[in-house]
Order: sequence, then structure tokens, then C-alpha cells
Amino acid sequence: MKINNKWMLFLLLCAPVSASAFSGQLEEPPVATVRKVGDKLIRTTPFAYKLALPPKTDKFDCLKFIDLGRTFGGNGEAVAYAYTRMIAPKDTHMRVETEHNDACVIWCNGEVVYERLGTRDITIKKGERGVELSYSFELPLKKGRNDILVKSATRGGDWCVFLQPPCNNDAVLTVTPEYPSMGLASVENVDEKVAALTDWLVIGPFPPGMDTAHGPEKEMVFGRMYPGAEGPVTWTIPKIEVLGTMIDPAPWGTTYQWNYHNGGVAWAMQQLAELTNEEKYNEWAVDFCDFQMEGMPFIDYQVDEFHAYKSANAFIVGSSLLDFTLAPSLPLIYRLRTEPDFRNRKLYSSYIDKMIAYALDGQI
Repeated sequence: MKINNKWMLFLLLCAPVSASAFSGQLEEPPVATVRKVGDKLIRTTPFAYKLALPPKTDKFDCLKFIDLGRTFGGNGEAVAYAYTRMIAPKDTHMRVETEHNDACVIWCNGEVVYERLGTRDITIKKGERGVELSYSFELPLKKGRNDILVKSATRGGDWCVFLQPPCNNDAVLTVTPEYPSMGLASVENVDEKVAALTDWLVIGPFPPGMDTAHGPEKEMVFGRMYPGAEGPVTWTIPKIEVLGTMIDPAPWGTTYQWNYHNGGVAWAMQQLAELTNEEKYNEWAVDFCDFQMEGMPFIDYQVDEFHAYKSANAFIVGSSLLDFTLAPSLPLIYRLRTEPDFRNRKLYSSYIDKMIAYALDGQI
């Protein structure tokens, strides 16, 4: 059965609109209703990022990390420490996945629970909706407070430690795990505003050598100086980065982030422009496409440099899901096919070449 283009546009563009909008839908032609939706998109879509602090949860239910390199620099050999606290509702053992460069030791309540020496690079494999880490260990937690101390070495370069519960790729679980809380909120003499910023305290850099037990292994005293690699050091917080986020997202997201339904809406706006000869709808689609393509270096930077694997539009970089690859590419392909020459044509073509390779060999 052949579907009338007018009704196809109606279905695609009206998908984000609440049911109340259709109370009088039969009183006007479908294209008139679609125009109203398109006009609202033109009025309300900002096509911009807002700078904000990274989202923070007080549960150990997702990927957590300490970027010691961005805090202390990664120009030579050194050692540093990081501290946090977990609060468990009961005595328990949980499996924890970890990734790190070079040597790393982790203590829980003064007992070594993980140790791996030697040199290595960080290797993080992106999954469908999460990341896979290389190593794991058993973490014994007692009911109540549990002090976690991490000692990490670097030979220069990337210097970071990642921790997470076993990755479930956002699967719907029949039993919800009972995760411990994590952070500084219960740590004595740490202001609540500090605890709201970060889950970690850090100290360093110290001279290289995992065999040397520096002051933080023996005591934790705020306001005390310890001999570091480049002079006295004391406990502080890691460097806090700001991220580019979507502006005023609804619980379901926005109308301009990179995903299959917004890509479909942008393609529908192109079709609406073609049907009505009103260029403003095509201009919205062009803005959508340019925003995604021109923003890719920024998104790549956030993901790779800040380890913001779930930040705004992060799935446009290296995702294996159809939702964030081929499906949103429709408006890019449409523009490549209908406009022989435009400013970002090489950007579009380069991305679509990757999508063709993905379609042939990479999709899951």
C-alpha cells in the first residue's frame, strides 16, 4: 500500500507532540498541523550547548573515575593517592571492574583488595550503552562506612583509574542490585559543598615507586603537608571539568540531540520544505545537520579527554547501535543527494562513508 507523503510527514513530525494537540486534528488538513509542529521546532530549538558541571550520583551504580593526569600533569614518572568512602546497607561482597594505566593498588578499610604492578596503557572498550574494563576484583564491604584508598603510578601520559560495578549496558534487570553509596558526604571535616562537587579527595604527586609508603598510606589528616615530588603536598580535590550539555532537556531528551527519532524529524522537515516550498523548514534541518557535524570534534574531545562516555551527544562518536548511526543519518544523506555543493559537504561525506562501512561490517 502506498502511503501519502502528507500523512507520512504528519506521523513523523507530530511524534513528539502530546495527545492533547490532536483534539481538533480532523478540522484542518494534515499539512497545516505539521506546519504548526515545524514552526514550533523553529521557535524553540536552540542548536547550542550549555556549560555545566558533570552529573553526579551518590550511588556506586555507574562508572566512576579519578583523572590524576589532568589534576597533577602527566609529564613524568610519579605516584598519587585518591580517597573516597562507600556506605553499604549491610555486610556484603561485590564485584568491581577497574581499568588503569601502569601500577595500581586499592585498599578497603586498610586491607589490600586489588594490586596490579607493571606498565600498561588504558584500554576501554565501548559497549552498546556502557564500557567494558579490563580487570575486576572482589570488594568486601561491611555494613556502614568503608574507606577506599587508591594508589596509582604513572610513567607519563594518561593517568587515570576507573571503577564500576559489572556493566549491564542499561539492561532491564529482574532484580535491582543494592548499590552502596559513594562519596565524601559522610567524611568528617569535609564541607558539603566540596562533597557536592566530587566523590574523591586526591594528594600528590609523590616521587615514583610503588614500594615506598608515603604519608597517606599511614594516616589521613587534613591540613598536614607531606613531602611530594615537586614540593610539599596536601589533600585536595581533583580538577573539575565542565561539560557541554543540552539546553533545557525534558525527561525524554531534546529535539536536537543525535538519535534516530530526531534524525527522522530533521528528514521530515526537509520533506515539508519540499512539499510546501517554504525554505524555513529546510533551514531548520540544515541547522540540525550542521550542529551535529561541526560539533563532532568537541564531542570527541569530551569523550576521549574528559572520559564523559554518557555526556551530551556522546553516542555520535563510535557507537555500535543503529539508533545513533545509520538511523539519524537520513537528513545528511538527503542533503548530499539534493545539494551538489554546500559549505560542510566534505564533513557530511566523510561521516556517511563511515556509516556505509558500518552498515556493511559493523552494525549489531
